[in-house]
Amino acid sequence: MDSKEKSGIVMEKEKPAEIKKSGSHSRKAGNQIKTLGKESLIYGVSTVLARFLNFFLTPFYTYYLPAGQYGIVAAAYSYIAFMNILYHYALDQAYMRHSADRELAFSAALKFQFCTTAFLTFALCAFASFWAGLGGIAIKYVYYSAAILVLDTLTLIPFADMRMQHKAKKFAFIKSLGIILNVLIVFIMIGSLGCGIDAVFQANIAASLFQACLLMSEFKLFRLKNMPGTKKILLEMLRYAWPLFIAGAGTMIVQIFDRPVMLKAMDEEALGIYQAAAKLGIFMQLLVNMFDTAWRAFVIERIGQKDAPHIFAKVFTYFTAFGLAAWLFLSFFIADIVQLKIFGKSLFGPAYWGALNLLPIFFGANLLYGAYVNLLAPVIVTKKTWISLCVTLTSAVLSILGNILLIPLLGMKGGALALLISYAVMCIMMFLMCRRIYAIPYEFRKTAILAIAAAACFILGIIAPSAFSLPARIACALLFPAVIWNAGFFSKDEKAAIRAYLKKRILRK
Repeated sequence: MDSKEKSGIVMEKEKPAEIKKSGSHSRKAGNQIKTLGKESLIYGVSTVLARFLNFFLTPFYTYYLPAGQYGIVAAAYSYIAFMNILYHYALDQAYMRHSADRELAFSAALKFQFCTTAFLTFALCAFASFWAGLGGIAIKYVYYSAAILVLDTLTLIPFADMRMQHKAKKFAFIKSLGIILNVLIVFIMIGSLGCGIDAVFQANIAASLFQACLLMSEFKLFRLKNMPGTKKILLEMLRYAWPLFIAGAGTMIVQIFDRPVMLKAMDEEALGIYQAAAKLGIFMQLLVNMFDTAWRAFVIERIGQKDAPHIFAKVFTYFTAFGLAAWLFLSFFIADIVQLKIFGKSLFGPAYWGALNLLPIFFGANLLYGAYVNLLAPVIVTKKTWISLCVTLTSAVLSILGNILLIPLLGMKGGALALLISYAVMCIMMFLMCRRIYAIPYEFRKTAILAIAAAACFILGIIAPSAFSLPARIACALLFPAVIWNAGFFSKDEKAAIRAYLKKRILRK
């Protein structure tokens, strides 16, 4: 027997083993992705409730607050969002990454954060008139903002510890109660008592204080006295956190810089209308936030596993599929839902309908941010947080320039496009910079098929004549899942597993 025949025999013998190994990887990946999905859903209870209740405050505001006043609320909360980055400086992510020495890391992180919070709050309150003039808001909103920031920072490390200890149900319970209280106070103070926009901030303060009280039992790990190794682990956490902190500031600039630019370039009323439309992006944000809450801990726990890159790649593919399906559905139908009148009233007041045509852009931008979160896996694994720093700072500069150039030229659409472009650049840069430090076999052929199919369905849905617009959009929304199922997205084994799971669920019911 010659060497070629021997080689052929060896290959034939090895094939079944390779197939078996591949199938084992797929089953293991499926089980771990299922775990990620379960925790995402549990965290999602609080996230969905929080976002939905806050979302339903938006139509409430559109009927009870003039667009100008709502514009002030939008501007103030954009400043709070940015200041949250300064107050938190990614210390929760650093704690999660170093939580192997849980008690030492917990005390070190809390003590340092108490000091920085005190310093920042003094700087805000002592120079309140300066900050108020710079931001174009009243001084009292600076004090309100400082109180909200202090209370939110107090709960940061305890909530991060819950995530690492898989206390998802308790996490969701406390978050949900705080949000429910916030919404109830707003409804009572503004809807029943006729209070002004001060009630928005006062309700937030009361809810944040309530959450902090519920978390008191989580402070049992805290030790006032320094333990051996405190300084070392604190320095390690700060080295890990500072690039993420600057990266977070860059990301926040991308998310909020359109608000102050629009306030200066247009007026408070335009900002209020724009903010109401941007709030509708919540439906895509829910998908991203539910995933993100569980994703970082999921990645950290799989550091060192040989099949981790394969699992991360599968997660990216599935996220893309479900995200694009959600983008299509939301882009096709949310504007109709918002304008639908029930008992003579629509979800948003008619004065706020002017920016509904921007919704596909907002949804697309939020989906791209979700893709960016997926692509962070190599940074989390290798601790090379400087990559996030480079990516987000570049994107922040692009956002600043984009908003300054596009908003005066295109108005509200300019702000939405600047957001979309900035997130797209973040995704591209993150992939290009990470592929050499930690190789993940992303299934780009499948994701390309998904993107092309979604774009085609969207175009077909929106170019239909007005008389057939709704049936065309419904047909195109249903066509996309059919493409996913039949265009090679799922393997035969994956299809069989899905059928078996659905059959089991149906029989159980």
